[in-house]
Amino acid sequence: MYRHRRSIFILITTLLTAALFGTTALAQDGIVWQGRYYNNANLNGSPAYTRTDNGINFNWGEGAPNGLNADNFSVQWVTQSYIEAGNYVFSLRADDYARVVVDGNTIIDTFETGELDEDVEAELSLTADVHTIRVDYQELFGPAFISLNWTQTGIVPSQPDLTVGNWTATYYDNASLRGNPVVSVTESAPMHFWGSSAPYLGVPADNFSARWTLPVADPGTYEVSVVADDGVRVYIDNTLLIDEWHTATGQTYTETFTVDAEAVRRLTVEYYEAVGNASIDFNLTHFDDVGTGNWSVQYYDNTRLSGSPIYSTSISSPTSNWGSGSPAASVPANNFSARFASTAYLDAGVHRFQVQADDGVRVIVDGTIVIDEYHASSGEVYQGDITLDAGFHNIVVDYYEAGGLAFLNYNRFLVDGGGIVSPVVTTATITAPSLNVRNAPSTLNGDVIRRVSVGETYGVVGRTVDSTWWQINLGDNTTGWVFGRFVDVANPSSVPATDQDTRPDLQPTGYAVVAETNVNVRAQAAQGSALLAVMNTGDTAQILARNASATWWLVSYQGVTGWVAAGLVSELSGIDLTQIPIE
Repeated sequence: MYRHRRSIFILITTLLTAALFGTTALAQDGIVWQGRYYNNANLNGSPAYTRTDNGINFNWGEGAPNGLNADNFSVQWVTQSYIEAGNYVFSLRADDYARVVVDGNTIIDTFETGELDEDVEAELSLTADVHTIRVDYQELFGPAFISLNWTQTGIVPSQPDLTVGNWTATYYDNASLRGNPVVSVTESAPMHFWGSSAPYLGVPADNFSARWTLPVADPGTYEVSVVADDGVRVYIDNTLLIDEWHTATGQTYTETFTVDAEAVRRLTVEYYEAVGNASIDFNLTHFDDVGTGNWSVQYYDNTRLSGSPIYSTSISSPTSNWGSGSPAASVPANNFSARFASTAYLDAGVHRFQVQADDGVRVIVDGTIVIDEYHASSGEVYQGDITLDAGFHNIVVDYYEAGGLAFLNYNRFLVDGGGIVSPVVTTATITAPSLNVRNAPSTLNGDVIRRVSVGETYGVVGRTVDSTWWQINLGDNTTGWVFGRFVDVANPSSVPATDQDTRPDLQPTGYAVVAETNVNVRAQAAQGSALLAVMNTGDTAQILARNASATWWLVSYQGVTGWVAAGLVSELSGIDLTQIPIE
C-alpha cells in the first residue's frame, strides 16, 4: 500500500510518527547501486557507461554526470539488498522526473504525476528479505538533481516463514571489510573458486573481502563447514562460531548451531583474500533434513578419521564407487577415510546391515558396533544384525581406503524370515561368445590383456563418461575395459567415470602450464574425447608429456591425468621440448 503526499503534510506526518513510534533512518547505509548512465533522455540503447554508486543523492546543477550531455540524459539505478521487516516511507525529490519500483511494483512515478522539484513520498510494508529496487531518472533541461531516501516507521509487520534461500553478498576493495562495499549482489551460497581472478568488476583479485548474510528460520540443528583460502569467520547472530581470520590454503573448519521453533537467526560469513588463489566453499547441513533419510558425510586425508575433515557434504546413500579416483578434488585417491551419519525412523524388529568394501568398514547403530571390519580388504561382504524398537535411530558408517580400488556398498533390511540377502553390487555379465578385455577404453589405443567368455560375471569399478566402455575387476587387483555393447550391466547407477589416463612411469617434467580460460582435461589428445575434469581460469598443472606436434600437453591436475589443448594454456616458463617425453 502506498500514497503520495505534499511536503508540508509529509513533515507533519513524519514528526508525529517519530513522536509516537520513533524512526530508524536507513539513508541507504550499506546499499550499493549499479548505475547505468545514458546520453539520451529515455534510457534507450546501450549506456554510455556503468558504475557503482553508494547512494542516490546527486545535484549536478546546470551540468551533468561526467561524460554526459548537460541536458537530455537519463540514469537507471538498480540494487538487490537485504532489508529488515517493517513499514517504510520512501522519499524522492527530483528535477526533472523519476520513478521508484520495488520488487516490480511502481510506488512513485513523477513521470505520471508531474511533480517537479517537490518532495514525493510513498509508504510500503516490506518483509525481511532481499528486495530489488529500481530508480529511473530523466533530465530534460535546466537544473538536474535527484535524492532518494527511506525511513522505517518502527511498526514491524509479522515475520514471514523464512527458509534457507538466497544470500546477500557485499564485496569490499580491501581485506578488512572497511568502508562501503563496491558490489552488493544476491548469491545462492558463499561457494566460489576464483583462482587468481577477481570476483566482480571493481573488486581486486588480491586483498579483497566479502560478507554474506542469510536468515535461517527452520528449527533444528545445523552444521556449517567451510573451506577457505584465505581467512574466514562465521557468526550466528552475534555469536562467533568460527574464527580463522588468517592466511590459509584451503583448510576446512566445522561448527554447529541450533534454531529454536518460531525463531529467525542471522547467519553471517566473512571472508578475506590476501594474495594468490582465492576460494571459499561453504556448506550448511540441516540435520533435520538428514533425519529424513539423507546422510551427512565428512572426508579425512588419513585412514584414521583423525583431525578436521577436509571436505563435507550430504548424500542420499553411503553406496559409492570411486574406482581409482577420489570422492572430491580435495580428497586424495588413496589413504583417505569417511564417516557417514544419518538419523532415520526404523520399524521395530531385527535389522540386518550388509556392507561390501574395499578397504575397511565399520557400522555403528545407536552407539553399538554392528559390523567391525576396519582393515584392508578387496571387496568382501560383511553383515550384522541388531534388534531395534520402532523410532528414530542414529546410524554411522566409517570407511577407509588404503590403495588401489575404492568402493563401498551399503544395505539395510528388516529380517522377516531369516536367510542371507544378497547385497546390491554392480556387475557386468558377458553376452558375446568371446570378448577382448583391454587396458584402455579404445580399440585403437587399448591393448588386449585378456579374453572373457559368455556368461561370466565380473564386478564393475568404472566406466567412460558416455558409458560405452566398462571397467571390470579381473581379480588380483587387475582391471580392464570391455565394450558396453557386449555386456549386461546390473545396478550401474553408482559407477564413476574412471577413463583417465594413468601412466605411473611418467613423472612431472618440472614444467607447468596455466589455464587462460576454463580448459577441458580430456582422456585422449583429441577434441571430443572423454572429459575428465575442467581447469579453472588461472589454475596450474604439471606437464608430464606431449604429443608429437606439441599441440596437446599431458598434465597432472588435482589428481587427474589427462590431456589439455596447448592453445588454451600458457607455459609458466620457457619449455625445452626435448626434455618432455612424447606419448
